[in-house]
Amino acid sequence: MATLTTAQKKVFEDFKTYPWLEDKVFQSGVHTILRSMGPTNQEKQLNQDTKTPVNQDYDSFYHDSQNTLQLLRAKHFYYSKFKQSFDFGQYLDYELEQQKEQERLENIAKYERMEKYDFDNDEKYIKGLPNIIKSWVLQQVQDSKTGKLWDKTHLDAEFVKAKAFYYSACIEHVDVIDYLTWKNAKEQKEEPACPFANLWQNKGKADLGPQVIAEEFLSVEASKFGGPTTITLASPHSQNMITIARLNQLEKALNEVYLDDNNDTSGNEVTSVLMTATVVDNSDWTTATDDRIGTKDTKMISSGLAYEATYQHLKQESDDNESKIIRALDHLGAAYYKFVRHQHLQPPPSTSKPTFTFINGQVPLDLSYVTLWHGYLRVATEHALFQCDMKPSHAPIPPLLLFQISDNRIKASNNKPSLPAGWDVYLALAPPDLGRLRAPELLRLGLVDVFVPENQLTDVFSNAKRMALCPPPLTSTAVQLALALHHSYPGPERINTWQKEISQIFGSDETSLHAIVSQLKQMDNPWSRKILDHWASLPPTLIKVVLKAARLARTMAPLEILTLEERLNRQWRHSPDYQQFLRGETNWQGSLDEEECNDVDDEDALLAFYFDDDETPNSINTDNAKDEPFVYQVSEKDMVVPASTTTESVCPVTGQRSGNNNTMAGGCPMAAKQQQQQQSVPANGGVCPVTGQKSSDNTSVAAACPMAGDQQQPPLGSDAVCPITGQSNGTCPANAAQNVG
Repeated sequence: MATLTTAQKKVFEDFKTYPWLEDKVFQSGVHTILRSMGPTNQEKQLNQDTKTPVNQDYDSFYHDSQNTLQLLRAKHFYYSKFKQSFDFGQYLDYELEQQKEQERLENIAKYERMEKYDFDNDEKYIKGLPNIIKSWVLQQVQDSKTGKLWDKTHLDAEFVKAKAFYYSACIEHVDVIDYLTWKNAKEQKEEPACPFANLWQNKGKADLGPQVIAEEFLSVEASKFGGPTTITLASPHSQNMITIARLNQLEKALNEVYLDDNNDTSGNEVTSVLMTATVVDNSDWTTATDDRIGTKDTKMISSGLAYEATYQHLKQESDDNESKIIRALDHLGAAYYKFVRHQHLQPPPSTSKPTFTFINGQVPLDLSYVTLWHGYLRVATEHALFQCDMKPSHAPIPPLLLFQISDNRIKASNNKPSLPAGWDVYLALAPPDLGRLRAPELLRLGLVDVFVPENQLTDVFSNAKRMALCPPPLTSTAVQLALALHHSYPGPERINTWQKEISQIFGSDETSLHAIVSQLKQMDNPWSRKILDHWASLPPTLIKVVLKAARLARTMAPLEILTLEERLNRQWRHSPDYQQFLRGETNWQGSLDEEECNDVDDEDALLAFYFDDDETPNSINTDNAKDEPFVYQVSEKDMVVPASTTTESVCPVTGQRSGNNNTMAGGCPMAAKQQQQQQSVPANGGVCPVTGQKSSDNTSVAAACPMAGDQQQPPLGSDAVCPITGQSNGTCPANAAQNVG
């Protein structure tokens, strides 16, 4: 269609809006005009075609269309003769374009309604997804043989198609192909043109992952129409402390999902468990300094079992509560290991559902089996931290069963590089710096399965949740495919750094502790000195106990290892060294120095106290043996009030955040300009150097002060260039952010 002038468009619009019914001349002569035109060639052909019968509906529609066209010709004839002449063909083209534009706008309105539609609460849509997702999974499993796995864009596109087809079929008819074309064009148009856009975009969200805060310890969210059940440790104000009551609550929630018989007549089948935690975040942004850059561990899944809270509570009641304290701590430890046995090693005789854990903070040593269990598929972020170093505590024995399962799996796998011999002993006795396991080390040791950056955790959780709609037995495969889309390289791990030394020092089961100490002294490097310095602060007997236990665990069954861990922790709490720990003293039993260990029988007796059944103390044989052990309950005093934080600024170019004083001039290229502009205007109480006029809260001195105009900075001109992107003032995103601010 040729481009129309404004005058032509005006004529066409005047013709469309002409009051034909009020024009008596036209009304009186329209029938004469129509009769003079006669039938069109198409009408003549239709009347003469008697061999092929014509559908009555089509025939009626065709004649109505022809009559409308004839009437339009009559109007054109009259209007051109008495009002304004114009080309009838051009007018028809104009009308066609107008109609197409109207249809386009109507379609866009449909598409926007569809994108706002609440698919998540549409039962028919949700219940139709499992079979669709199942077909996707089967297709990907087949394609994986040729290395053709989907990426995130492909998966998102498939969900968009599924929504579009459902909406068109069940809600409102839309042209699916046209919708997909429109959506693709819209997304491309919304992509930023600035090559530095990634510097201020994709920095994560304030809501990183499923952050749920509930009045109770647990938040259990069952899917409305079937699919996964989300279990969240949702009491960050109590630091998600684990008491016996909370252990029972967690076990009950898990069992209700695992024992679900899927015989629900509504068809709302529970397929899996997504277990996460609202992390305890103690982050405090500070201004940039010249200090060495290091990781700040501010996020914590839980403070762990309530050992310390139990001890402090009973200690405050009375200083003579030693037996009661130990009974209470033993009772808490027994409840924890009972939970582990029931959940992991003695599960009920039913088909277990896959469980996925999302770890975005520090995992306490005494709660490792809850989040890092090998039966789960574990997703970790850069904030994941497992501090498994050796140190005195209420339960210092490391998770030997986790180490042995990891070792057995890696040895049986052909895809993972082997671990250095003796790595389990090394980690069990490691100092804090070397026993700090982050995502790279956790992946290397097989203690987590997937790494994703924290700023993608929300998308990862959302994808896992929707793919978990896939019916069993493909549920786990479906979620793993979704998680694999986000799996990233976490960075280098530190196990390989000292791989040779670990094998040399800890690799042989025949090497005694005294020989290990001697070899470390001979090695005399920063690594060995760090280990020796740390061991010098520990009870020698505890080191020997952990060394022996780690070696024994290699040939024991899982239940036996767990029983050994529980026993050693209990025996430790009944030892003289534990009393030294409680008093803050270091007058430990035994010695690491072979020359000081003159009495071998004493050394054997100390170890026998931990390992021989005859040496098991009976902490219940007291005057109050009939009393139930004390069980700690979380109270108001355990609640941590989050510190108030000031509003922080974010540089639109570098993404750097302001500190407590809300300054970031050192790292933001725009901050200096903003501060200069702010300083150019007199502050409240400022005095004009010429007139002596003072500024007030609501008035400016610019109008009356002859110096104010010189002090203020002029606005950036259209020829100003961004120092970072090189863009002009009109298009620089940093300048736009500055103007908005």
